[in-house]
Amino acid sequence: MPDYYRPSLKIPSQRRAFPCDCHPIGSSGKTCNHTTGQCPCKDGVTGLTCNRCARGYQQSRSHIAPCIKIPRVINMVHSQNTAPEESHQYAVSSGGGGQHEPEAPTYRMHAGRVFPEGALRMSRAVERVPGEPLSTTDYSHRLGGGSFRAGFLI
Repeated sequence: MPDYYRPSLKIPSQRRAFPCDCHPIGSSGKTCNHTTGQCPCKDGVTGLTCNRCARGYQQSRSHIAPCIKIPRVINMVHSQNTAPEESHQYAVSSGGGGQHEPEAPTYRMHAGRVFPEGALRMSRAVERVPGEPLSTTDYSHRLGGGSFRAGFLI
């Protein structure tokens, strides 16, 4: 039988009980606060029933850790006859205000693909398709917290 909570209202006759409805993946338990209805959420999960990722987290495929920290991404911009790699790195953060979090893994963007730090080595001359624009898109605006996909958390 699910756990229930009763919100504190001024009129006692309107104080009916509601089921906790804690999400089975996002919640770390089925018992909620008996006054507020807040379920105990796993790390990186938020919401009354623990049904979405907190800001700075993204959905994972794990039932153990459904939300993981958004990794820091380095975007690499190329032009014809580029200089060495160091002059083409642009740090993209998830809005930390310049604060560096060393525990977050670092990735690099190259040709529309994401590579772990150190996995990509560039040559000094990179061919560019004529007429194809170069992009310096900041991907951080797409990395905010959001709701889970259908069938997972909603």
